[in-house]
Amino acid sequence: MTQPWSVSIELDSSDMTAESIEETIESLMQSLATHEPSVRQTPSDNVAVRLFVEADDALTANAAALEIIIAAARALGISERVTGLEVMSEEALDEYIASPLVPPLAGITEIATICNASSKQRAKQLTELKGFPPPVQVLAAGPVYVAQQVEDWNAKKRNRSRWPAPAELTDAERAVLLALVAAGRGEELPKATDVQERTIGAVEATYSPTHMLLHFGRAESDDIRETLSDLSDKSLVATRRPPKKIISDAEHQADMMVAITAKGQRRASALH
Repeated sequence: MTQPWSVSIELDSSDMTAESIEETIESLMQSLATHEPSVRQTPSDNVAVRLFVEADDALTANAAALEIIIAAARALGISERVTGLEVMSEEALDEYIASPLVPPLAGITEIATICNASSKQRAKQLTELKGFPPPVQVLAAGPVYVAQQVEDWNAKKRNRSRWPAPAELTDAERAVLLALVAAGRGEELPKATDVQERTIGAVEATYSPTHMLLHFGRAESDDIRETLSDLSDKSLVATRRPPKKIISDAEHQADMMVAITAKGQRRASALH
C-alpha cells in the first residue's frame, strides 16, 4: 500500500566553499520544491536533503528519493556522492519528532525513589555499588544518571535480593495501571470499568508499549490524573510534560507523557 516516506540523504560537499554551500542549499530547495524538501548544512559541512516520496515500502522509497536527488545534483553540477541516508515512514518520523531529545534523567533524589531507598544517603551508597550504571554527567549539584538504566539495574537487583513486599494498590491504581498496559499493547481490556475506559480513551499517541501521550481535555479526567500521580509516587509510572509543540495548543495544556516503569510492568503482570 502506497504511503508517504521521509528520506534524508547527505551529499558530499568537501570540495565546496561556504558561499557555494549556501547557494547549493537554495538551489536544491527550488529544484525539489514539489517534494516538500528540507535542506541544511550538517556539522561536517555536507549538505543534507530531506524530502517526501510516495512508495509501497522503504526500499522503493529509498530508490525513488536517490533518483530524484541525484538528478537534481547533476542538473546543478554538484557532487552526487552520497555519504549518508535515512528512510522513515511519515508515522515513524512524527514519533521521532515527538520523542524527547534527552531521555528521562535521575539524580540522587530520583534514585532513592526508583530503588525504594530509605534516604538520599542510602541512594548515594547504591550508586557506589559494582555494576551500578555510570553517570552521564557530573554537575555541581551531583551526578546525573539515565533513569531507565537505574530502573533496569534496580530490577535485576530485586531479582537477586530479598525486598519488602510492594505497597498495596488502590482499586483505582490497579485499574489505571492495567488500562495503560492494555493501551500500550493495543489490546482490549475485558470488562473494562469506567475509569479504565476513560484512561484508554485519553491515550492520544503510543510511542512504544510503555511510553504514551495522554490527552486530558475534560474535568472528569481529574481522578485519572490524581491516580497517575499516586502511581508515580510508587515508581510504577513516570510522568512529565509533553514537548512544547504539543502543549502550545490551549486544548492540550493538561496533556501528560506517561511511561510505565520496569517496576510498573512487573506489578501489572502480577495483577493479571
